[in-house]
Amino acid sequence: GYPFICVMSESYSVERRKLMRFYGAQVILTPGDHNATGMILKAKALAEEHGFFFANQYETEANAWIHEQTTGQEIAEAFDEADLKLDHAVMHYESGGTLAGVSRRLKQWDPNVKIHACEPSNAPLLHSGIPTKYPADGYPSTSFESESVCYQQ
Repeated sequence: GYPFICVMSESYSVERRKLMRFYGAQVILTPGDHNATGMILKAKALAEEHGFFFANQYETEANAWIHEQTTGQEIAEAFDEADLKLDHAVMHYESGGTLAGVSRRLKQWDPNVKIHACEPSNAPLLHSGIPTKYPADGYPSTSFESESVCYQQ
């Protein structure tokens, strides 16, 4: 197989890091307060510096497409095989690939399925009320380069 370098925020769980290492990945951590932007910038810099392939899961339609073809299809088939109706699908939102792909497939399968996106209150992407800023190169927001933003519940 190919060597794999996984760039993830230090705020991700220790279990997630261990799983990546178990699969043979080298794990590189970025500061937790830099969120996804920090991970993307680090992965992009490594790719440019070493000639690595940069998957860019936040921008490529292949992310959603594969979840539509696999994850969404598997869920629909499981409910069909069990002769059950799916009323609501609840998914975590991060890069958007799972949510977009699974949602597309489930809506094709049953247009009445309600789709719900969940996000942690301490790291809102969808419901923060703060518009995302995109720099000229089109990569995600520069949130950690701007003034700090605090959210209170």
